[in-house]
Amino acid sequence: MEKFELRPIYYPKGSYLNYILEIWVDGVNISQFYEDNKLRIDVGYIFHIYNFFDDYLEDIMKEEVLPYEDVEGKTIFETIDNIKEKYFYWLKDDYGHDEDDESDEEIEKIISISEPFYDWQRAHRLLLSGPFLCIPDIIFRRIGDKIEISWDTTWDITYQQRKYENENIKFISTKGVSYIDANEFYLEIKKFLKKIDDISKIQNEKFHIIEKTGKLIYAKDPYNNIEFKEEKEFLQDLEKIDYKFFTIYELVLITEKDKKVVPIVLKYLSKIEDENIKTHLAYFLAVKNYKEASEKLIKEFYNAKTNEYKIALSKALSTIYNKDILNELLEMAENKEYKDVNFPIISTLNKYKNKRVKMFFKKNRME
Repeated sequence: MEKFELRPIYYPKGSYLNYILEIWVDGVNISQFYEDNKLRIDVGYIFHIYNFFDDYLEDIMKEEVLPYEDVEGKTIFETIDNIKEKYFYWLKDDYGHDEDDESDEEIEKIISISEPFYDWQRAHRLLLSGPFLCIPDIIFRRIGDKIEISWDTTWDITYQQRKYENENIKFISTKGVSYIDANEFYLEIKKFLKKIDDISKIQNEKFHIIEKTGKLIYAKDPYNNIEFKEEKEFLQDLEKIDYKFFTIYELVLITEKDKKVVPIVLKYLSKIEDENIKTHLAYFLAVKNYKEASEKLIKEFYNAKTNEYKIALSKALSTIYNKDILNELLEMAENKEYKDVNFPIISTLNKYKNKRVKMFFKKNRME
């Protein structure tokens, strides 16, 4: 195992934006903690961490010394404590002013002392990027050809604004420090960013639709997924063909190489009655060359009750790109009854080189 590894595990339970983030340092997953004597790891939004590394990786790779003289510590946490002790006089108990009593000159002096400190932390301290995951307070800094990774968990968990019924949480590694080869650290962060990029790209392709104006928009509320009674059986059927998922909503990541799951998704498209859930399944099938799904999706379109479901079916049918159903697509496009739901189909009809398609667009321009 590498000395340092970020492992984002896609876990769209409750939201398509949810992940588990394992942070491995020297063979220990420092993200794990005990809550009510049960070992667990948090699930939640991860993009604040993505943005932190995307914004500040180059800063972390620079060897920067904090602009305070005669302060150092064995770890960056000790250094920070020493800086506060020596220079941040306004934090001490014997500081004789309230905030309201401070003069403009005093405020400017405090800002001039503290601003470089907080600017540096913003680019090196992961916790300051956002409160969305329960993870240790981790700071990264370069020392020579190494990256120091220091972590601590003595902060008040309410600082992260996570609401737990029981906040009696203890991480398996309460504090520590490790020194990682700088080049290996850089490559690991780049690998982490690419994995999130790859997953996000597939998600965006599934949930982006073109509205009548030609503007790219998100499908209505794609992020709130729903529990349903058939999910256990659905997961069992997928496991029989070697697709072992935590939740059905991981199907959002299926691509052309996953065609063998299509018959199972179609089976549950027939079996499930709730169109909120069926809407999600339709978006999962929005993959080029899933032609075997076309006939079923057309039937579902004509029988669908909600506009949200019809739009999802339109998106899937337009993405599949099946020349054998062009007549059916044109009928949907031409029918004024479907003018509020057929725009994904209309936006992609020009891919088909066909006289009837040309006539359709010519007629629309004249109208």
